[in-house]
Amino acid sequence: MKFYQPIHLSQIITSIASFSHTIVGDSDIQIAGIDDYRVVLPKEMTWVDFPPYYDEAFSSPATAILIDSLPNNYPHD
Repeated sequence: MKFYQPIHLSQIITSIASFSHTIVGDSDIQIAGIDDYRVVLPKEMTWVDFPPYYDEAFSSPATAILIDSLPNNYPHD
């Protein structure tokens, strides 16, 4: 899903504050859309909530990832 105009990741974080989640990415960046990790593009956000797919999400070109919990082997920069 492409947004009509890019929005700051911090706005997304504020909108979903009531959910149990972790956002991986710089909250000051702008996100142009959100999509599945298999088709996500740079400057977009993806999500993952099932451990077998964590690696695929981290390997995707997504600029930010919404994840239910960080795995122990989280690829720190």
